[in-house]
Amino acid sequence: MDQKIKDFFRRQWYPYLYGLAFLLFKTVRYTPSFAWPVAFNLYVLYIAITWLLLEAFKKAATVAYAGIFVIMCWASLLHVIGIAQLLGFEYAYIPANFYYAFYVFVLCSLIAARYLLRKCKKDYARYLNSLLNTFLLIICLVFAVNGSVTVGQEKKDVVKTAPSAIDLPASETKRDIVWILMDEYGSSEVLQKVFAFRNSFDTILQQHGFCLLPSMQTRFPNTLLSLNALFNEDDSIRPANFYAGIDALKKASWIQRIKRDGYRFVNLSSFDIGGENKLEDRSGYPSTYLDQLISGTLFGMMIEKARFTTVRCDAYNHRLYEKLKTTLSEQPQYPRFIWVHLAIPHEPFSRDRAGGLVSLPTYTGKDSVPIKKYYTGYLEYGNHLLQQLLDTQQTWKDKIVIITGDHGPRYSFIKEPGASNHPYAAVYIPEKYDTAALQQLRYISNLPSFLKQHGLP
Repeated sequence: MDQKIKDFFRRQWYPYLYGLAFLLFKTVRYTPSFAWPVAFNLYVLYIAITWLLLEAFKKAATVAYAGIFVIMCWASLLHVIGIAQLLGFEYAYIPANFYYAFYVFVLCSLIAARYLLRKCKKDYARYLNSLLNTFLLIICLVFAVNGSVTVGQEKKDVVKTAPSAIDLPASETKRDIVWILMDEYGSSEVLQKVFAFRNSFDTILQQHGFCLLPSMQTRFPNTLLSLNALFNEDDSIRPANFYAGIDALKKASWIQRIKRDGYRFVNLSSFDIGGENKLEDRSGYPSTYLDQLISGTLFGMMIEKARFTTVRCDAYNHRLYEKLKTTLSEQPQYPRFIWVHLAIPHEPFSRDRAGGLVSLPTYTGKDSVPIKKYYTGYLEYGNHLLQQLLDTQQTWKDKIVIITGDHGPRYSFIKEPGASNHPYAAVYIPEKYDTAALQQLRYISNLPSFLKQHGLP
């Protein structure tokens, strides 16, 4: 019996265990998203490809050490993004030349390994197989146990949130609430200090009766975390990771509250929020179990690059803007909370200040000259869209209108302290209200509490 176990472990199982370990590692990052059919089908596909690779390398290299070549291939595909980041590249700015150089290096490494391993005694392979099989089996068990513990902990960790939503008192007239979020739109002070850009949109909004909030902040210089602080009524709790953040947004306690108060939630964004589906999947965050598995791999990056082209992002913003104009012109029999998330001035910078399509050069987050040019041009284009909306759509004047960023600009060349935590913010309320109290608010996630405390609408 002992000999059979030894013989079993001396076979090349480790290429298959490597895939199982990767699957478990990705799954335990956020277990509630787990989907059996996806996991099963992907692992079966992995096994089939691994078997083909093993057979190919047995013929092209060496039978005894074929598994080493398979591991090298899979590692280069599944961990390429992590390797790039270890080498100092920013996630959003990994150039194509890196991939070319990296896979040339992998190819050279395979050739060198073929030459070296052919000189190794085949008897050593049995001990190497046993060692790698045991190691990866232990890793799989560790991930499995960790996953079971995480599941139990998630059931206990029921997040309790403070009652800071727009819990409106009963009234005959409830005004529509329109919140327009401009992604990565920094405060005018930040724009002046970082980009030497004077934001004329301040004057335009003041002429339309808006109250500017120049000192407004967000605790989180990240879209997903900033939105969670707002929609789940608590900015003291940070989701454990992006997967948990996506799931928390789907529950959105604020939206549940305003629905109970008779409001309809109109979700014009790239996130599922409060049980309402996204307009289009443009967030860039993993929203499904499959996304969770392939994020950070070459496959995930290829899909992301194909989805987030300049043309497609521009089409999304145009579709959303037209949908907003249509929604504002409607006259429903119920009050609405209209949430609009424009991906402006966030990258990719699709248009210049005149509205022309942009052909972007290759750059990184450290290249201040092109970023300053394209960011401010795109921001002015966004300003023009909002100004046009305010000038032509008169139906907004009887609504509460909030215009904010989710966070400030986050480029690595920026040295200004706290720039990424200072988003743009302005509010229009038809009724008389305490302007001084509004301007004293510190975080954009405090705005719902302000409206509730002042009995608005």
